[in-house]
Amino acid sequence: MLTDQQTQLKKRLQEIASQEDNQIIYCKEWLGYFPYGAYHWIEYKGKDITDQISKDIPEWEGKDLLALEEVGFLKKVNEWQNPKDETERKITYRIYFESL
Repeated sequence: MLTDQQTQLKKRLQEIASQEDNQIIYCKEWLGYFPYGAYHWIEYKGKDITDQISKDIPEWEGKDLLALEEVGFLKKVNEWQNPKDETERKITYRIYFESL
């Protein structure tokens, strides 16, 4: 069962992505110094789409994407972690529109 926030995130991703180009990349990085901390964003077609998501869902988190994966809306197709920085990672997801 998805939370309201996760349902909103699912809807927003459906609006942004297309069935022909249905991959997003979740990026996470730690800047490592004050006042900056951990940052995360979502890329689609090589562009940061976080502003399009955060304007309606400002408190979204990486765990919301995991919930969408659990219900079959997203599928992890690749995961990369910087070998020199364990806090820097990118996870590529495929959106499954038929799970609507």
